[in-house]
Amino acid sequence: MEDVDFKNYTCKVLGKGNKERTVAFSGKTAMRLNEYLKQRKDINMNGTYCTYASNTPLFASRKGCPTRLCKTAIESMVRKLGILSGVTRVHPHLFRATFATRLAERDTDIGVIAKLLGHADLESVNRYVIDQTKIEATIRQKGFCS
Repeated sequence: MEDVDFKNYTCKVLGKGNKERTVAFSGKTAMRLNEYLKQRKDINMNGTYCTYASNTPLFASRKGCPTRLCKTAIESMVRKLGILSGVTRVHPHLFRATFATRLAERDTDIGVIAKLLGHADLESVNRYVIDQTKIEATIRQKGFCS
C-alpha cells in the first residue's frame, strides 16, 4: 500500500530482475482501486484517506490476509476470466503486449513506449511496434515504391 500514490496516480512496481520503477495509472483506475479498498476489512477508508498496517499488500491473497497475491495466482485468475469470456490464449503478458502495440498504432514514440514498459534497450520494444504492413504503406507513401 505504501507504494501507491493516489494523489499523483502512480505506484512503484517491482519488475523483472527486481528492477523497481514508477508507473502511472488513470483516474478511472484510481476510482476502481478505491472501490476495491473500501471492501477490504484490513484497510480503513475515510474518503481518499486510508489507514492500514505497515507492509499491507495492495492485492492480498485472501480477504484480511497479510500475504500479497503472487504471480501464479494472478496468471490463474486471468486465465479463468478468459475461459469465462470465451477468450483463448489469454495471459497477463498479453495485456502488456497489447498496450505497447496500441501505443505504436497511435504513433507513440518508441522511446516513450520503451520507458513505459521499463525497457532500457529499444530493440526489446521492436517486437511490439514493428508492423510489416505499416512499413510497406509508409514506404509507398514516402514515394520509395510504385
